Amino acid sequence: MCNTIVLVVLMMTFFLSRTPLQAQETKSDTKKLPTAAVLDFRAQTMIKADELVALSNKFRTSLAQTKQFTLLERADMENILKEQDFSMTDMCNTAECAVEVGQLLAAEKMITGDLGKVGDTYTVTVRIIDVSTGKVERTASQEYKGETEGLIKAFDVLAQKLTGIYKANTTLWYTLGGVGVAAGSALVAIFLSKSGGKSTSVGKPPADPQIP
Repeated sequence: MCNTIVLVVLMMTFFLSRTPLQAQETKSDTKKLPTAAVLDFRAQTMIKADELVALSNKFRTSLAQTKQFTLLERADMENILKEQDFSMTDMCNTAECAVEVGQLLAAEKMITGDLGKVGDTYTVTVRIIDVSTGKVERTASQEYKGETEGLIKAFDVLAQKLTGIYKANTTLWYTLGGVGVAAGSALVAIFLSKSGGKSTSVGKPPADPQIP
């Protein structure tokens, strides 16, 4: 009987001690993300309309992958705006216009972007606009030189820069005895001291997007 009571007390103590942690995890898991809508990019130069829509959709996907917003689907945006006699294809060139659209969509944040091209170099600038204040909260830009398809990776970087989670890969690479070594400055110093200082720097790898 005594052993049974002790066992019950221990079990109660165990579950009670876990309750605050579980409550904290539940609160963290149910953290409300701000609702955001991405307007189709505005072309600063001659870019095909269908390409502009496709690239805008790609940026929505890149932004969704950051998990920083609850994004409205383009189809849902079209349906809501159609009821208000507003079209997704209408030019929205000002923050005031973006705020107006955001109010119609019941969004907290609006993301707008400009896409331009000079020669074979693309320049993309995106910004977050707070619907309640009308102020631009954050702006990010990215350049890309090459074929249009290469913008896919550039958008991944751009979305992470816009949300503030971008972390460039700045690891240094060295060759020691024909073997590539990735290391920070302190670790490199150890390698150099043990190898008699004989190493060849091969520079930094491309700054691929790294999510912490």
